[in-house]
Amino acid sequence: PGDFFEGFDELARGQFEIWEGVSRGFIGDVSPCYPGVPPEALTTRSVGLNYPTMAGLLALPSVGLLFAGDAEGAYRAAYGAAFFDVGYAREATALMAAGQALALNGIEARALIEEMLALDPLCLGGYFGRPYITEQMPSLLEKVEGKQGPELAGLLTLELRHLSVFDPYRALAIACAALQAHPADPWAALQVAANHGDLDEDGNWRRYADIDCYAGIAGALIGAQCGVSALPPTCVEQVLTANRAVYGLDLEQTTTRYAALARY
Repeated sequence: PGDFFEGFDELARGQFEIWEGVSRGFIGDVSPCYPGVPPEALTTRSVGLNYPTMAGLLALPSVGLLFAGDAEGAYRAAYGAAFFDVGYAREATALMAAGQALALNGIEARALIEEMLALDPLCLGGYFGRPYITEQMPSLLEKVEGKQGPELAGLLTLELRHLSVFDPYRALAIACAALQAHPADPWAALQVAANHGDLDEDGNWRRYADIDCYAGIAGALIGAQCGVSALPPTCVEQVLTANRAVYGLDLEQTTTRYAALARY
């Protein structure tokens, strides 16, 4: 971890420990975290978290950048790489990668979303119809059509309140709705993604939801569409300065190292 997160070795190690069991299973090993559980069970995710999460969306945010113009190739690669995910979480990861591949081909935002949601190269729908996300999201995007900024963020919070704050469909839907509403203003789109609440059973605000993840996932899709040069330079510098001051982390250096590794 220290090679990528200098000075934060233990923090990085702790963050990725959740993948330890399933990773050991895939290489045919047992895990000290799950005594007595054989590798073939570890690979099925039958221990630990066993419901759809945003793991793939957060761990594989740049896969689509390797497949410019090849949406199906990006979809297949991301689906295969998201081995930790279960259920429609893998579909979400694959769709985001496909969206990035389309974005790099210079496609307009609305057409990007439509083409992305039309994809099903692995025939995931089967007997029960279309895959979960491509079945559900079009009606949501239609419902929030025309809404922008805080109004859009509030409506999405209300519409998605029944889902876990860690739900991958919720995160990807927020990213797509934000891009649809603000195709030429990535900063406004990111602010939509970063302003969502966790509501109680009566619809009352309890706290902010998992907004750092929502904004990061939205940024991965919106960034491929718009590029960092479309963001206000003063806002970019504010983010860079804040991370240096609070965490001692230089995001520019980190992304440069990742980009260099990606070329190989």
